[in-house]
Amino acid sequence: MTGTAFGANPIPVSRLHALRDARALRWLGHRGSYVVGVPLLSVLGFATTLYIPRLISPAEFGAYALLLNIYRYAGRGDLGLSQLADRRLAFGADGQDAGRILKARFRLGLLTLALIVLLGVIGLAMSGRAAVLDTTLAAAAGTCAMMAAGPSSIYRARGQVWEYTVLSFVFSIGFMVPRLVGVELAGVTGCFAALLCWYAVTAVVSALRFAPLLASSTVPGQFRNTLRAALPLFVFAAVWTLYLSANRWVSAALSTPNDLGLFSLGANMSMAAITTFASIGDVRYPHWLNRLARAEPGSESGALEREGMLMALVLAIAVALCIPLAGRVVTVAFPAYGGAAPAAVALAIATVPLAIVAWFLPIAIAATASPLRDSAVVFLPATLVLIVGMTAGNALGSIEGQAWGCFCSSLAALSGLALCLRRMKILHTGAAVRFVVVPSALLVPVVGLAMIIGPHDGTAMAAGQEAPAQGPPAGWRIAFADDFTTLNMWDGIHGIWEPRYPWGGRTNPTANELEYYVDPRPQHETAPLRVLNPFSVDARGLTITARPIPDQDRASVKTLTYASGLLNSLHGFSFTYGYVEMRASVPRGQGLWPAFWLLPVKRIWPPEIDVMEVIGSEDRQFWATLHKGTAPAVVQFRIETDELYDTMHTYAVLWDADAIAWYFDGRRVASTPTPADFHQPMYLLVNLAVGGSWAGAPDITTHFPARMTIASIRVYQPATGLADTWRTDRDQDR
Repeated sequence: MTGTAFGANPIPVSRLHALRDARALRWLGHRGSYVVGVPLLSVLGFATTLYIPRLISPAEFGAYALLLNIYRYAGRGDLGLSQLADRRLAFGADGQDAGRILKARFRLGLLTLALIVLLGVIGLAMSGRAAVLDTTLAAAAGTCAMMAAGPSSIYRARGQVWEYTVLSFVFSIGFMVPRLVGVELAGVTGCFAALLCWYAVTAVVSALRFAPLLASSTVPGQFRNTLRAALPLFVFAAVWTLYLSANRWVSAALSTPNDLGLFSLGANMSMAAITTFASIGDVRYPHWLNRLARAEPGSESGALEREGMLMALVLAIAVALCIPLAGRVVTVAFPAYGGAAPAAVALAIATVPLAIVAWFLPIAIAATASPLRDSAVVFLPATLVLIVGMTAGNALGSIEGQAWGCFCSSLAALSGLALCLRRMKILHTGAAVRFVVVPSALLVPVVGLAMIIGPHDGTAMAAGQEAPAQGPPAGWRIAFADDFTTLNMWDGIHGIWEPRYPWGGRTNPTANELEYYVDPRPQHETAPLRVLNPFSVDARGLTITARPIPDQDRASVKTLTYASGLLNSLHGFSFTYGYVEMRASVPRGQGLWPAFWLLPVKRIWPPEIDVMEVIGSEDRQFWATLHKGTAPAVVQFRIETDELYDTMHTYAVLWDADAIAWYFDGRRVASTPTPADFHQPMYLLVNLAVGGSWAGAPDITTHFPARMTIASIRVYQPATGLADTWRTDRDQDR
C-alpha cells in the first residue's frame, strides 16, 4: 500500500494516515473486514429493502422499483471511469492516471447534475406531476453517489483495502438509513430526497479532501481523452446494469401497477443478493486480474472453474432450502404482497446464474479487447430471451410466468459470459462448457422442487384469467342493500339517497367537469332542468342518464353543458369497515367518467376510496384509487378486464383496519395496507361525470344519451354489532 492516496500525486493525507494507523481502526485494513463487513451491511440493506414494502402499497412499490432503476443508472453513469481505473491502475500505471480519472469523474458528475436539475425544472413546469419530481430526485441522488464513489474506485483498483473498506461502509450505511427514514417520513419522494442529501454531502466531503488535485490545472483535451479511453469499457458495464433492471421495465409493460409491485418485490430481493455477491467480488477480482496478468493464457482456467462451481453449489442449496418457506414468509411478512411468493421463488432460482455472472463479469470487462462485441455476446441473446420469455410467461401465468422467463434469460447470460471467457482464452473449451452445464444441472432439482412444493396460489391474475370466486368474508352479513326496485330519495327526514353532493355541490369544479347534477326532488330544481331528470328505474335496476343541456336551459348552470346524476348516502347510510360491492354496467364514450366511491362522514378530504372509476375512452380497464393525507397522496391501480362497456360487472372493495383490497367479478385484483386516516365512518357515492381533466371533453364520437345502469349496491359487515354500527355511524352526521 502506498504512502499517499495516489502514489505520485501530493495530496493531504495526514488525517487519513492518523485514522488508518489508529489501533482501534487497523482491522479495517484486512481483506477479511471487507469480505465480512460489506455482506453484513448488505444483509442489513436487504432487510431495509424488505421493510419498505410494509410501508407502501404494491403499486407504490412498483413505482419505487422503477425509480430505483433510474437511481442505479445515474450511479453507474461514470462513462467507464471505474473500469478504466481497474484496467490501468491494477497493472501499475502511475499516480497521474489516478488523478486524471478522479478529476474527470467529478467534472462529469457536475455537468450531469446540472443537466438533471434543468430538465427536472422544465418537466415540473410543463406537467406539474409529482412523478417528474421523484424521477429528478432519483437521478440527482444517483449522480451524487457516482461522484462520491470516485475515490472508492481508485482505492479498489490500487488495492488500498483500508480506504476502500471505509468508503464501502459509508455507502452501505447511506443506502440503508436515509432511505428508510425518507420512506417513513414522506414515502417514495422522501426516500430519494434523503438519498440525495446523503450522497451530496458525501460527494462534497470527497471533493474537499482532494481539493488540491481537483483545482490543479488541466491539460487541454485531457477530460475528453480520458472519457474517450473509458467509454468502450463503460458500454460493457452499462449493458450489465441495464440488463439486471430490464425485467422491471418489461413487467411494467405487461402488468397492472399492482402486479408490477408484486413482481418487483421478488426482483428487488434477487437484485440485493446479486449486488451482495458483486460487492464481495470487488475485493476478490483484483486478485484474479493480477494472477491473469502474470499467467499464461488459460493456465488459470481450472481455478476459475472450481470457484464458479463452488458458488453454484452453495447458492443452489441455499435457494432449495428457502422454497418450502417462501409462501408463508411472504404472506406473514408482507400481508399486502401475498401474490408475490410464486414469482419470488422463480426469481430466487434465477439469482444463482446471475450471481456467478456478477462475480466473474468484472474480469471479462477488464480483460476484453472488444467491449462492444463481447457485451453483445453476453447480453443481446439474454435480453431477447428475457423479453420473449417474460411475454410468453405472462400469457401463461401472469407474474409467475414472467419470473420463469427471467430464469431462462439468466442461463442465457451465463452462457454468453462463458463464451466470452473462452474467446479471451481465460477458460478452456471444456471448462467453458462445464461453466454453464454444471450450474444448470444443479438447478434442475431446485426447479422441480419449486414446481412441486413451491407457492402457486398468488392473488395476482392476468386479465381474463380464472380465479377462485371471492366475496365478503365468511360469516359477514348484509348491513345495507339496495336492489333499486325504486329510488329511495332522502326527503330531509327519511330515505337513503341524496341526488347531489352533501355540501350542495352540483359538479366538481376542481376536476374541470362539465356536468350539472340534476336534483329531481320537488322544489330543488328549476322546471327546465327537472325535465332532464337523470334517474329512472326499471327491471334492470337504476339508470343514470347523461345528456346535453339545451342551449336555452343553461342560464342557471353557467358553463356546464351536460345534465347527469349523482347519489350520496350520507344521511341514509354510513359505516366503518366492510365489503362494498356494486353490480353495474357503464357506457363507452370519450369524456364519460362513471364512478363508485366513498367519502368520510366528517366532510373532510382526503381520505377517499374509489371502488371504481372508468374512463369511457379506455378499453378493457378501470381504476381503483385511494386519496390519503400522507405521502404519497395517491395510491392507484389500473385493473385490466375483459369487455367492460354496456355489460354488467361487479365492482367491490374490502375495507378493514389492516388492508384495503379491490375485487372485480369476484376476483381480488389489488390491495394495499390501510392508511392511517381511513379508520373513520364513510358514506357511498355513485355518479356519471362528463368531461374533466382526466376523462377529457366529449367529442363527435360520444353517443348521447349515455347511460350507467346499477343493478344493486350492497355492504357486508361482521354479524356482531351490525345494527349498532349502521345506526351509530349515521347518527354522527345529525
